[in-house]
Amino acid sequence: MQNNRKMLLLVLLVLLIARFVIVPIVDWQDEKLASIAANSNNLHKSEQVIARSEKIATELAHVKQLNQTLSDKYFQQANLNDFKLKLQQQLESLFSQHNLKVKNFSWVAHIPGDVVQERANISFEGEIKNVVALQLAMAQLPQLLQIIQWNFPIRNMSETSLGTTRGQLLVAAYNVAPTKLANYQGEG
Repeated sequence: MQNNRKMLLLVLLVLLIARFVIVPIVDWQDEKLASIAANSNNLHKSEQVIARSEKIATELAHVKQLNQTLSDKYFQQANLNDFKLKLQQQLESLFSQHNLKVKNFSWVAHIPGDVVQERANISFEGEIKNVVALQLAMAQLPQLLQIIQWNFPIRNMSETSLGTTRGQLLVAAYNVAPTKLANYQGEG
């Protein structure tokens, strides 16, 4: 019985050592192995990025160039009222250059966002040949103007004249504030 008791105490001692010494050491080793595996994975990803850094730099330069090209198509006024005033002056001047009389100019929509869209409704009158020339001139403007709707009924057309019209134009223009543009170009 004494031997049995010693044997049981020895087994109990081995189990206690296993539970409170060996198991924590194994758990600690598992945590360290998991940490090493995660760090190894991060190192591998970093090495891949470093290996592709030249290609990434080339692509970044290309994207910045493309962004600059596209940003030139937008108005770049910091103040919304300045943008609207500049656009209205530009459009009225364009109509005037093509001998079309602007009867009414009104702002009909403001669509906010990183790229602000402003819509204007322009009532005008003049000769059809001048309307055609205006359409061509608007298409060649450096900034993007989206023609939403043209409405110009033709009157007084003859064999020698394309006629006259009293028409309306709904146009949208886009503005990116310079601070937002700098953020998109990675300069802000």
